Amino acid sequence: MDNENKNIVVGEDGSYFDGGYWAYIGYNIAVAFVTGITFGIAHPWMKCWYQNWLASHTVINGKRMTFDGKGGDLFVKYIVWLLLSYVTCGIYTLWMNVALKKWISEHTHFEGEPDNNSFFDGGVGDYFVTSILSALAALVPFAGLAWSKIIITRWFVNHTVVDSRRLTFRGTVGDLFIKYLLWGFLTSITCGIFGLFVPVKYIKWETEHTLDENCTPEALNLKANYKTQVHTDAVMLQSGDASQLESIKSQMLTEANEGLNEEDLTKLESALRLYDILKECGNEFTIEEDALIYNCTLLVRKLKAQKPIQQKSKLWVIIVAAVVAFLMFIGVVGGAIAAAAIFSMRMPLADGHQQAQVSSVISYDAFYNNLEDAASQFGCTLTEVGSGVEEKIFSVTNNVPDSYVEIYVSYEGGYVNSVGIYGSRWRGNLNNEYNINNAVKCVYKSLGLGGLYDISLDISNDSSQYYGDWRFVVDADDSEVSVEISK
Repeated sequence: MDNENKNIVVGEDGSYFDGGYWAYIGYNIAVAFVTGITFGIAHPWMKCWYQNWLASHTVINGKRMTFDGKGGDLFVKYIVWLLLSYVTCGIYTLWMNVALKKWISEHTHFEGEPDNNSFFDGGVGDYFVTSILSALAALVPFAGLAWSKIIITRWFVNHTVVDSRRLTFRGTVGDLFIKYLLWGFLTSITCGIFGLFVPVKYIKWETEHTLDENCTPEALNLKANYKTQVHTDAVMLQSGDASQLESIKSQMLTEANEGLNEEDLTKLESALRLYDILKECGNEFTIEEDALIYNCTLLVRKLKAQKPIQQKSKLWVIIVAAVVAFLMFIGVVGGAIAAAAIFSMRMPLADGHQQAQVSSVISYDAFYNNLEDAASQFGCTLTEVGSGVEEKIFSVTNNVPDSYVEIYVSYEGGYVNSVGIYGSRWRGNLNNEYNINNAVKCVYKSLGLGGLYDISLDISNDSSQYYGDWRFVVDADDSEVSVEISK
């Protein structure tokens, strides 16, 4: 089930770390001792020994992890890294943390998983920027240390892929801050003894908030909606001409073979959806056909995992954090002077309503770029099919037979003032409502209101709802659905 407070999955399919406190202390003492008496030579073997213990006690969404890295391989890596650091006068040390993480990730898998596609795709430049941001966050009073830890942990976890399953970190600053307060209090009243257990406490907390991206509450909700759509489509097909089933099966096999050969994610997902619909209809498949679909499933998972995660530029965050840290510093030593300067300048404050209006303005060019990016994330094709005076019409398709959605964009002076989304509810006996929903999510993101999965709009009935300064009005009947979006 879902834990709404922490936004994590708990129970047998949840994530947890079951390593013992004393075992953790013992392993670290042994690693330090053996590394010391061998002058660092045995460190690669001890590192692998320790990493194997960590992995064997880590469970992500019900799947226990394993580590198969060898000390000899890591020893060679260390030699290469040290030589590169020497010839670059220490500059390569900036790369070593990322290089070590890449090597560990490549050798980390889930037990019994046939897909060994594990990797880490974080770059050195991004790591450097994230480290600076983490250091700046630590300067913030009270929750700064928790914020700093969350920033660096989220970056490492979100760039990790284990057996074609990208991980995602859901820990929050507030939750960790409360943990830090509790752990600090217990450490103080036990004269520091509890501090020995804090590292394991953090590992447990971090693991509980680390999920397979496909097992997040949002992803599970999408899967449930997908199953509902598949069931609805299957019912419609069963009530129609039986010859359609053979036609759809032929299309499924064609798209599956073409998708495998071309590594085309859109064709593969379309084939898998048609396969699920046919299975729901009671169709039987040969062993070869089932094996073909299984290979499609593995390739889809691999292609999705290889997609770089969408991250906004951290430059503005760094600038804001630096300004905030600087202002807090001068506020302690020169608050009176700053207040006098602000008072003497008598700078007018912006009206709150006016600021809200400004935040709702988006240019057509920015809207189109965002829409194109959002559509590609859903595997849809965006095509311009018409235009007028300050008006554009787009068709959105995703290779489902005879399904389509049209988006009408009206803008004035280069800025969007309204958007219309129209689509047939039934086309070719296949449900088109799923595509309309995707179009609504794409437009929602394109208007700068949030991510693709932040909106919850019921398009099965007439409704009206506000998101920011934009009003979403749904007009639905048995044959057509339209969503009018205006300020």
